[in-house]
Amino acid sequence: MPIARVCLTAHQKNQLRAHHAAKPDLTQQQLSDWTYMKWGRRVERSTVSKIINSAPEDRINPDSKRKQTGRHAASEGRLCDWFLSVKERATISDTLIWAKVSDLLHAEPSEHTVSLSWVSRFKVQHGIKLHQMHGDAEV
Repeated sequence: MPIARVCLTAHQKNQLRAHHAAKPDLTQQQLSDWTYMKWGRRVERSTVSKIINSAPEDRINPDSKRKQTGRHAASEGRLCDWFLSVKERATISDTLIWAKVSDLLHAEPSEHTVSLSWVSRFKVQHGIKLHQMHGDAEV
């Protein structure tokens, strides 16, 4: 019987990296045992190696299991940077996000366009929740 695939969330992977940084003398097998004791998930030694040798995943939704890159990876990064810079200063809506990513795509030599459903998936992937402010008609 094949072994079921075990996926750790981005937050769990970052905790594993922090645990390894705090205790660098632990072997990969000991770190695998630690993940089992902490979260009840048996992670293979090779997976532990890949996790601790990869960069921290701090820009994505901490509950996501995989980091997905799509056709617009460069534009997504710039859109995420833009969102983080204006989220405290302005009221942001799906339409505003859609307009911004459309502007970013027109700056590239690309024929691609995005839809409002793409914006919805982008928000889920990056853990973005838009809340209606008192008195706002649209969000």
